Amino acid sequence: MTPVTDKIKEFRQNSLKIYRQLEEDRKKKTRITVHLGICGAAVGAKEVLQILKEIVEARRLSEEISVEVAGCIGLCSHEPIIRVAKPGMKDTVYCLVTPEMAEAIFNQHILHGVVIQPWSLVSKMERR
Repeated sequence: MTPVTDKIKEFRQNSLKIYRQLEEDRKKKTRITVHLGICGAAVGAKEVLQILKEIVEARRLSEEISVEVAGCIGLCSHEPIIRVAKPGMKDTVYCLVTPEMAEAIFNQHILHGVVIQPWSLVSKMERR
């Protein structure tokens, strides 16, 4: 092997090690994903994102909780949509979320592990 090939191989191994560690750390953290496509932005997803970020920052919980942004998931009539991924629990998707609902979801689901079933996407779909 050449010195360049050895360096590339070493770089790749280090990158994979860092990636695996980040994935492990991510699994330990509660993740709130706000779907912010054009349709979501039009009906208030930016405000939902903002309130969630403010809550996490004000309570100094950014080490344990991340607020992330993703694109549209194709359920425009259910926007704003957020997904809560809490370690040890099934992911929950909430729909038609207002800033007030986001705060309640944070307090009940994120902090205390209590899913608000009537606001979940599964619950809304069952009622149709």
